Amino acid sequence: MYIQEEKKRGRFLAWILLLLIILAGLAVYAIVERPELVGREPPPEPVETAQGHIEQGDAFLDAGNIDEAMAEYARAAELDPENAIAHARWGRLLTLRRRYSEALEQTTRAVELAPDSAEAHALHAMALDWNGRYDDAVAEALRAIELDSDYAEGYAYLAEAYADKDRWNEALEHAKTAVRLDGSSWVTHLNLGYVYEKMGNYSEAVAEYAEASLLQPNLGYLYIRLARTYRVLGGYELAIAQLELAENVDPHNPEVYDTLGQVYLDQGEFERAADRFRKAVEEDEEYATAYGHLGIAYFRLMRWEDAIPNFLTAIERGSKAPEYYYALGWSYINLSEDCEQAIPHFEMALQLDVWAQPAWDGLDYCEE
Repeated sequence: MYIQEEKKRGRFLAWILLLLIILAGLAVYAIVERPELVGREPPPEPVETAQGHIEQGDAFLDAGNIDEAMAEYARAAELDPENAIAHARWGRLLTLRRRYSEALEQTTRAVELAPDSAEAHALHAMALDWNGRYDDAVAEALRAIELDSDYAEGYAYLAEAYADKDRWNEALEHAKTAVRLDGSSWVTHLNLGYVYEKMGNYSEAVAEYAEASLLQPNLGYLYIRLARTYRVLGGYELAIAQLELAENVDPHNPEVYDTLGQVYLDQGEFERAADRFRKAVEEDEEYATAYGHLGIAYFRLMRWEDAIPNFLTAIERGSKAPEYYYALGWSYINLSEDCEQAIPHFEMALQLDVWAQPAWDGLDYCEE
């Protein structure tokens, strides 16, 4: 009898304990999830701001996540359409992604909104330069350093534009000034490297690109620049190593695969080159250069029927490379002796480059 009473008491205490646990859980829920039920003010809802998205975009860029950074700057511009910095920084990344006309729209808007912003003018200069408007780029970069004579990136983009105008002395002077003002900026070392590359001083270009990649190891574009310079020097293994680094940090960038394909082309490995060019166009179906290079790979493999549509696609997407036109003409001839199709492409190649000898040879062949 005593034992039975003890068991009943134990079961009763267990139920009391279970009830207390449930009540404690409800109390914790109320405090955390429904503070108004216990007389506490609920925490304020986080406010989405343009500045917050700009800062997140900067963080993504530092981490090498260009597409995510672009999305953050775009959201900032959506939340605050008059935020010049959001438009300017969005424009810079659009430029790096080869979306040149969109980039120019954003940086143009930035300088309209903030005509006294050195950063806006500098990034507008970059977008103008990459769109081939070199004189306008110089003017914008000059305006940037007029607004802030210590703004290193203003000098860097001015140097880039002068280099594209073949004004070497001014380009080198301003590029060195940029590095002197801010030697910790990957932009200043990148553009000094670009000036050296344009001048044909490839060893100095390699040194500056390498320094830029050390300062910003998460940006694939810097490894691509370094790889291209190694390629010019014939350092194919070094170029491939840099492109592997680029792929690790930016695996969906078609320039990685296009540049690797060019290395394989140089080495006579045409099948491997074609494979990489195909990967490039898979990543970006609008990337005209990769279609042209894929056409060249097929041309070297004497696969004329595959070369032709890729050359045509490159041209349709805006490429103005003379070699695509004259190689297209020769593809028609090699495939079916079709001079009627070939001649207009030889003529277009010569409009783009009067010294394109393969185009002259094609016209001579068709006149025989």
